[in-house]
Formats: sequence, C-alpha cells, structure tokens
Amino acid sequence: MRGRLRVSVPTPLARFGMGGVAARFARTYPAVELEMVIDDRFVDPVSEGYEVVVRANPLPESDLVGRRFLRTQSVLASLPSMPLPRHTGERVDAVVLSATRSQSAWTVLGSEGELTVIPREILRCSSMTLVYEAVLAGAGAALFPAWVIRKDLAEGRLKAWGIVPNLDLEAWVLHPPGHLTSPKVRAFVDLLVDEFQKSETS
Repeated sequence: MRGRLRVSVPTPLARFGMGGVAARFARTYPAVELEMVIDDRFVDPVSEGYEVVVRANPLPESDLVGRRFLRTQSVLASLPSMPLPRHTGERVDAVVLSATRSQSAWTVLGSEGELTVIPREILRCSSMTLVYEAVLAGAGAALFPAWVIRKDLAEGRLKAWGIVPNLDLEAWVLHPPGHLTSPKVRAFVDLLVDEFQKSETS
C-alpha cells in the first residue's frame, strides 16, 4: 500500500486525540504519505482533494459514507475553585463556542439532581481549544464533550457540574462512496475507529 492520503480534521479532534492516530498510521503504513489538514469549515472532499473527512454531528443528508467512531455526552465543567450554584436560575460566568447559538439556560443533571443555570457569556471563542484553555485559566464554566476533558476530571484539573442532556456529540470518519474500496482509506478508517475504541476503554 502506497500513495498519498489527505484527511481533513476539525480542531477539537486534532487537539484531543488525532496526533496518536496519525503517528500510528505512519508507523503501520510507511509507504503512504499522510497529510492531515486542520480545518473547522465544511470542506468539500471531492472538489478540494480530500480522500477522508472527519466531522462532528454530520447532517443526515450528507452524500458521504463512513463510520461513527465517537459518541460522547456534554458536560458542564469549570475549575474546582469555582463554586457550584446553590439555587436554580443562578447566573454563572460562561465561556462559549462562537459557532453555537446563545442559550438562555443550561439544565444540568448532577449528583444533587437537576439544576438550571443562566450562562453569563464572559467570552466567546472560535475553537474548542480556546474554550478549554480559557476555562483552565479561570474564565468561567463551559460545555465540553465528556471525552475531551475526561483526563482533566480524573486528575482534578477540572470539576464536572453535571451532564447537559440532548447535546451529545458524535464524531464520524467519512469519505465519498467511490473511495470505499481504496485500501488506504479503508486502513485509515479501521485504524481510527480502533484507536478511539481503545481510548474509551482505557
């Protein structure tokens, strides 16, 4: 197996996990030239020369085919030093993604039951990486895919307030149907799915 494989990846997945996938693929298939392009916009794989695209929550009418490799809940989290609201309807400093719609309230399912908080948007960021760094710097609370911050929660850098329902994130690896039989595309898809399945169970 040889040749070039061009893959489009959104920033959050590039920051949290794709480096290991790329390294493993390069070691396993040294004759394949892997080019991984980080881009948050909606790329057209056919006209822009991508064999594979990675997307979060792709639209069902997409003419691409592929596999889901990650499904994760949304968690509201902050620094451990930020106090949890005691009453429903309290306003909290919040960091939000620029691409998301402004929300008047977040309903959080935590260890103490259901709580509704009102986000006071302190900062809007264009990428999840910026949201993550701003929260670690103490700017406020934010919604994260649970998979992104699981190590931070386990090691005490961040504190989970609870799950925010109906905001699950699905990540898919997709390609045009004509590439279905390409050995390098099939190898990348299989390796990516396997790598994330291992990380979810580790």
